[in-house]
Amino acid sequence: MNKGQYLYGFVFSESRQNFTCKGLDDQDVYLKTNGDLSLAVSDFKMIDFSTLPQKVLLQYLKQHHDTIGKIMEKFCIIPFKFGTMIEDPDQIIKIFKSSYDQIRKKFSMLQNMIELDVIASFNDFSQVFNEIEGLDAVKQFKQEIQSRPKPDVYEAQIKLGKMVNSLLDERRNYYKKIIYNRLSDSSADILTNEITQDSMIASLAFLINKKDHQTFEKIIEDLDRCFEGKINFKIVGPFPFYSFYTLDLHKRDFKALDFARRTLNLPEKASLSEINASYKEQSKVCHPDNDAQNKNLARRFEELNKSYQMVMEYMNGNGCSFSKEDVDNWIRVKPVERENAVVA
Repeated sequence: MNKGQYLYGFVFSESRQNFTCKGLDDQDVYLKTNGDLSLAVSDFKMIDFSTLPQKVLLQYLKQHHDTIGKIMEKFCIIPFKFGTMIEDPDQIIKIFKSSYDQIRKKFSMLQNMIELDVIASFNDFSQVFNEIEGLDAVKQFKQEIQSRPKPDVYEAQIKLGKMVNSLLDERRNYYKKIIYNRLSDSSADILTNEITQDSMIASLAFLINKKDHQTFEKIIEDLDRCFEGKINFKIVGPFPFYSFYTLDLHKRDFKALDFARRTLNLPEKASLSEINASYKEQSKVCHPDNDAQNKNLARRFEELNKSYQMVMEYMNGNGCSFSKEDVDNWIRVKPVERENAVVA
């Protein structure tokens, strides 16, 4: 099995410190430094984590989070997504080169921040459920079901279940809005996580300044008193900002990029002006407006746009090389896309 390096995250340190801890499979974690940024890495076998049995995968995931926690005790860290690895140690140089300014700027914003996750649940869910079933609208609908013919009862019961769930969601949203409004002033950012149990009201991730940690917990205590014990609050953390800024490595597949190059009719080396000119010229030829009935034209236009987007993401500066060696060496660090932002 090929040896590689496992990436835990970027570390910010203005003074060069010796650091080591144990990571996945008890391997030593050490720092690769460039300026005031370091990469926390460990030597590790190259494996595809997605193919592992769930039990083994969860063990590795726990080791990953435990290691991030150890590093966090000493440094501010922007973590990589679990399972991020490189096969060639020389790629570390490319990672620093392509992302140093971006990550350094992000550290200036995040180095005094932490993530706290808050889970709010009904303290007595059965009581809440009974209260909803005791509402006049629900009781009236139940009475109507009893008088319906048997073939209609099943459909009516489904409708009743949806009504109860809708009323339960209304109650959840009422409490969630109060919690959000009370905590938002102490938070730089908020994300919502998936509710995994019926008794849960909300699962929220808060990005806060370290100095506001006690104030934040005091607001939670005030909310607990305000709701008179009806809601149970659980605070988890502090964490590095997993929910808000987790990094991922992006590489390019040569076959896919070469297909995009040929779709745009580009040479092996092309400037930005050549790429834009070729795209503009071909988009005029295969634009669907030229023949709305021609489905092949629409497919070609969609393919052209996807190819242009791929090439623009790959491009470095005012031009790029599409040689296999250069494509295989291309690597970028990007934040994982957020899909769970709270809408205020």
